[in-house]
Amino acid sequence: SPRWIDDTAEVVTEFKDEGFTRVVLVGLCSGAYTALEGAFHNEVAGVIAINPILSSAEMNKASPTRDARRRAFRPLPVPLARLAAPHGRTAWSIWTAYQQIRPRAAPMAVIADVLKRGPQVMLVLAEVDRPPFDVVWYWRLRARYLDKTGRFTRKHFLDLDHPALVAAGRIRLMQELTQYVALTWGTH
Repeated sequence: SPRWIDDTAEVVTEFKDEGFTRVVLVGLCSGAYTALEGAFHNEVAGVIAINPILSSAEMNKASPTRDARRRAFRPLPVPLARLAAPHGRTAWSIWTAYQQIRPRAAPMAVIADVLKRGPQVMLVLAEVDRPPFDVVWYWRLRARYLDKTGRFTRKHFLDLDHPALVAAGRIRLMQELTQYVALTWGTH
């Protein structure tokens, strides 16, 4: 929803008005997208994005929910969005090839742009959610630089499913997040 941008700003402002000095946005799937989007529009200490979805055929450049303020979403061009309905695999293959020649259209560009704004970023991916973040060669090579910033952590778990419903993956995710938060921002 386009309202999420405003809602996130209200939440961040509310926490800061209450005296919290470090706000960390955490989300799963569309919530992870919202957390990344929120980092573009608010001063936050960090983002923990779990299995973010940053492209979809439904939300494309001609979508009625398109909002010029969106910076974290990588919309499919309209012809590819139209092609996706009858020929999804073909459309996504073309989109992946396009990202090879235009790496700024790839999801990892969002992570790099958020890091430029200053917050810590943890990207957590289930095995099924890895491909959009791994297919572009430019970002595979650039990942070493992102790691060297000291503000980027990337984890992927074989036992984690997309919605984190499988107990083993969810427990491991909670352990990793607890450790990450404690090491990054302290426990106080």
